[in-house]
Amino acid sequence: MIRREIEELLLQHPFEPFFIDATSGERYEVRNPALAALLKSAVFIAFPNSDRRVIVPFLHVASVDILNRRHRSPSGKRKR
Repeated sequence: MIRREIEELLLQHPFEPFFIDATSGERYEVRNPALAALLKSAVFIAFPNSDRRVIVPFLHVASVDILNRRHRSPSGKRKR
């Protein structure tokens, strides 16, 4: 499940920044685990040094990407 993947990335030590790709085509970078929060059905991402924030429902997470490695999309297929 995508929620579990994001949670594992947020809790890993040392933390590695990662991207969340949305079905809208937007790509959100999570550079600090303190700037993201898991909600019941979405992930909240805050952007440093600004008032910008976004809530991405898990249903609209196309993939999660850490550096050059790819994580499974919610459909279970690997994103290329």
